[in-house]
Amino acid sequence: MSQLIKKPPEHNIRPFVLFIFVIILVLAVFSFSDVTTQEAQDGAQLAGKQPPLASPGKQATTTAEKRIFAVTAPRFDNIFGTDAGKVYVYEITEPYLGSRQPVAVKLRWSAEGTAADDTFGRSVDILDDVNGDGKPDIVVGAAKFGTLPLLKGDYVSVSSGANGALLWKVLGENPQFPVSQCGSYFKNDHFGQAVSSVPDADFDGIDDVVVGAPGYHYCSFTGKIYLFSGTTGNLIWSKEGDNINDKLGWAVKGIKDLNGDGAGDIIASTDKAN
Repeated sequence: MSQLIKKPPEHNIRPFVLFIFVIILVLAVFSFSDVTTQEAQDGAQLAGKQPPLASPGKQATTTAEKRIFAVTAPRFDNIFGTDAGKVYVYEITEPYLGSRQPVAVKLRWSAEGTAADDTFGRSVDILDDVNGDGKPDIVVGAAKFGTLPLLKGDYVSVSSGANGALLWKVLGENPQFPVSQCGSYFKNDHFGQAVSSVPDADFDGIDDVVVGAPGYHYCSFTGKIYLFSGTTGNLIWSKEGDNINDKLGWAVKGIKDLNGDGAGDIIASTDKAN
């Protein structure tokens, strides 16, 4: 009489392997998310230019990609006084896909405010090359926030992204009025509270710059925005807020052409409009 021989059970390991793969994928996603979050917390203001991603169907480049970041510390104290401000410009080199080289971060240059309460770095943005050296450039606002009377000297400057050389600088208007009309002392316009690059608006092929001055002017606080040539710093146009206490220019942003006239357009907000 033949005996029935039991065949040992087969173990299917495929579900276990799939489970391990899913765990690894989830951990990888969280790791990349942490890098992005950490990068955004490095300064009071942060702006950067990144290289375009490879198009679908094309092979990844075998050349390291470089990008520029500007990080600001508008409350930085120096020999000139408190809240003079400071800006740091970094170059980040990202190795090509498949390379074993680490990401490299190098400080290109830094610059400081030259007076107390300059708050140099109150705002910052990256411009496409305006001086023809093939590298992005930097626009910085010094809105001169403080409590001292007769605060003047708020300004916006554009500097070379390569070495920090000053390309141009413009001052706020800060119109003066009788004390009897506007109070016991004057304040400035906070020119440079917000800055942004604007896609070419004067048709010279170069980015332009929009600046917000929400404190313009001390008797009304209507606020004002200014559009300057990125190449020369010359004024293209300006616009005041419509109402008292509008504080137009609290935030500004240059955007691509929306109305079909070929020039970049601008979004500007108020602070406490009536």
